[in-house]
Amino acid sequence: MRFSVLFLIFALAWQPKTADAGAGSVSLPQPLAYDSDLFDRYWQWAKTELQAPQNLPAPLITVEPLPQAVKMAFYFPTAAYPQERLRIVMSPRALDRAATGERLRVLGELAHEVAHYLLLLSENDWQHRSRAFRNDIHHHCDPTFQRLIRHVGTILWSAYHSNSVVRAIDHMVQRSCWEDGHRIALPN
Repeated sequence: MRFSVLFLIFALAWQPKTADAGAGSVSLPQPLAYDSDLFDRYWQWAKTELQAPQNLPAPLITVEPLPQAVKMAFYFPTAAYPQERLRIVMSPRALDRAATGERLRVLGELAHEVAHYLLLLSENDWQHRSRAFRNDIHHHCDPTFQRLIRHVGTILWSAYHSNSVVRAIDHMVQRSCWEDGHRIALPN
C-alpha cells in the first residue's frame, strides 16, 4: 500500500519533458519532437556559449511551404520588411524527410537556422522584439557560427553514436560556407 501511494505521488508530480515544456524550450514539430530534450540541451549550450540572456525566448518554428530547393529558412524583420515575423520556417518536405529516417540530419539543419537566430540577436544586442534587425553580416563562414552548428553533432552523437550524422552536419557547415562565398563573389 505504501509503495502504491508513493508511486502515485511520484506519477502525479513528475511530468515528462515535452517540446512545450516552458518558455525557454524550443518547440519542435513532429516527428522532431521525439528529440526535444536533446535539442533543448543544444539550445541551452548555444545560449551559454554566446552569453545570451538566459530568458531569451526560443525561436518560433513554423511549417510552411517553401521553394522546392529550400528545406528551411530564417525570416526576420528588416527596415525594408518590418512586418516580417522573426521565425524559422521548415518546409513540409523537411518533416517528411525526418519521418522517413533522416530525423537527425534534419535536426542538424535546424541547428543551422537556430545559429542564425542566435547570431542575429547577438549582433542586435539581444533585442528580440526589434522591427528592423541589421542584416549585413554573413554568418556561414564565421568560425563561431560553424562551431555552434557542429556542436549539435556532438550532442546527437552522444545519444545515437551516429558517425554518419556528424559527418553530414560537418559537410553541411563546409558546403554552406563554400556556397555563401560563391554567392557573395557573384556580380549583381
